[in-house]
Amino acid sequence: DMGGQGIVPKYVDILEYMRSSTSNLIPVMAYIEVNKIATANIITGPQAKMQAWLAVVHGMKAVNWFTNFPSAPGPTPDVAQEMIKFKSQITSLTNIILGPESNIEITDNSNSVGNRVDIMTKQNGTDIWLFTVRLTEVTSTGTNAETNDISTTFTIPNFTSGTVTVYDENRQITITNGQFTDTFHPNDVHIYKISTTASGGAQILSSILHWIGSVIKI
Repeated sequence: DMGGQGIVPKYVDILEYMRSSTSNLIPVMAYIEVNKIATANIITGPQAKMQAWLAVVHGMKAVNWFTNFPSAPGPTPDVAQEMIKFKSQITSLTNIILGPESNIEITDNSNSVGNRVDIMTKQNGTDIWLFTVRLTEVTSTGTNAETNDISTTFTIPNFTSGTVTVYDENRQITITNGQFTDTFHPNDVHIYKISTTASGGAQILSSILHWIGSVIKI
């Protein structure tokens, strides 16, 4: 149920609580309600996308669509479209998402109410994958409480220049002085692939190889 301002941060808090309360030793999954069960608080396609990827970013090992209301209409067309797209993307990225976290601590400057982007970093060979979700508040009727775009800058330590590939969006972003900036519409999800073998990535690649070596020794 997406109704009520403040519900999305609480949703994320619950995801994190479920992980921490089990010491992250038990696989935890999320269920996202996509049925049209009332005229108010009907989830939209972009909100379904945001909830699904927030679950991934916050460590859920499975994402399920809750449709157990036989008398209620099924998902709206825009929700169904996002469900199909999510399945395709998550299938393509499964090995990366379930792979090791990156030891490179990428940070961003969107960490306040109304201007928040949650992130997860993964390592795949010499590539860093950065998963980002704009946490978007809703009103009491389930519509977006935040309608403005926000600009978020990401900082990659020990990185000078290079290019970021935005997964499934057919675009790239230039890294300058170890930073790149992107725009987030409400509920937006962006997934970035950062090659550490590109120009300016030698030091960060050295850090990754050192980390791999320490893991093997253990």
